[in-house]
Amino acid sequence: LMRTAARTPEWRPAAALPECLGELSIPPKGLWLLGDAACLDAAPTRAVAIVGTREASAYGVRMARRLAAGAAHAGLVVVSG
Repeated sequence: LMRTAARTPEWRPAAALPECLGELSIPPKGLWLLGDAACLDAAPTRAVAIVGTREASAYGVRMARRLAAGAAHAGLVVVSG
């Protein structure tokens, strides 16, 4: 898992989001993004969401990180919901 300097999430309004999100039955009014937003445009069919609990155990956090790292290394775009 590659670690980078702390970054601040950036708000993107609906007009600045990938076209595929506008096709949802209830499209988002915007999204908070951390990372390269171009990945969303480039890979709408290669995205995977990792969703968990707000009170994860230490084991759950480790496994989520491993799953996310493995998916990213396999070329998937990891999103959270």
